Amino acid sequence: MNVCKFLKDSICFFPTQICPCCSATIRHTPLRVDISSEIDFYSNLKNYIKIRNTYLNDFYRKGECYCLKDCTLYELINVNTLENRIDISDNESFFKLKEIVISNRIYCNCNCIYCEQTENGKYRQEFNKIDIKYDIIDVLKFLEEQNLIDKGCKFTISGGEIAEYPREELLYIFNLARKFDGYLVLLSSGIKYSEEIACVLKDFKVNLCISVDSGTKEIYEKIKRVKAFDIVWQNIAKYVEISKENPNAVVEIKYIVIPGINDNINEAKKFIKKCRKVNCTNIRTEIEHYYMREHINEPFTKKLKQIFLYFEKTAKKNKINYLIEGVGRVVIERKLKENTVKRKNILELLINFFAK
Repeated sequence: MNVCKFLKDSICFFPTQICPCCSATIRHTPLRVDISSEIDFYSNLKNYIKIRNTYLNDFYRKGECYCLKDCTLYELINVNTLENRIDISDNESFFKLKEIVISNRIYCNCNCIYCEQTENGKYRQEFNKIDIKYDIIDVLKFLEEQNLIDKGCKFTISGGEIAEYPREELLYIFNLARKFDGYLVLLSSGIKYSEEIACVLKDFKVNLCISVDSGTKEIYEKIKRVKAFDIVWQNIAKYVEISKENPNAVVEIKYIVIPGINDNINEAKKFIKKCRKVNCTNIRTEIEHYYMREHINEPFTKKLKQIFLYFEKTAKKNKINYLIEGVGRVVIERKLKENTVKRKNILELLINFFAK
């Protein structure tokens, strides 16, 4: 019997809702509670936990899934072999959370063209003024009191911009991760340098991912719509230097491929050159998620094939750790685990899959 890993293990705190995963993976899930200003937040949270437990019990008894019909992954591969599904084991940690995603703050110092929060074109005027509907510290205390946080839990802080979070919030989350022997995943624009992030890079289990998406100032400003290219790379260099002494710290630079904007070899070459200049040996790429969802059943364009092949080949040549993020990677890993293909180039598998 199987259960969706996201639904079972994760909880995401967004500005206006609580759910098990992000919209890039599942467009809609019935396991979602919209945060209403008319209802006490903890009534919302308790309701979510109650619904979650009901779903998990149903999974345990019937093996039914209520939301995968609207899941991007479900559209790609058979639900019975879905790699984000895991065997149910009857133990005390079954209902505990393995990942807590903290994304309740909207304010960001970037204005990325692919961010769903910028769709209405009034990002600076509207979204940065949204009131915080709940105190994340109180929420985490509640989860701990309810014995819902599992040992080794992953704490992901994703938005708006982590470096803009209040210091007391960051320190509380970091200390809680230490308490549960967990680890941190921190997503940042890199525009503002954070001493708090620098501290955990020195002595804790942490993955800091900074999305630059470009190798030139011109393309950076076109995508990010802010003028901060040089300062971002300066801050990356500082973080990389600090993390060198800690084997459990990883600083990654991300390149989100946006068809028609940065999907060209010249931009990718300059990106790799910048990575090497700051001594960063970890990069990850993915396809912009709106494009992915809209073209999920279409083959890769020639330019997309070329840029992913370039990243794979160049990363290997320069001894850079390279990860493809997103739906395509899940498909490839499933094929490898099923032993249908072995010892083949992962990029080749990805391209062949989408070229069908």
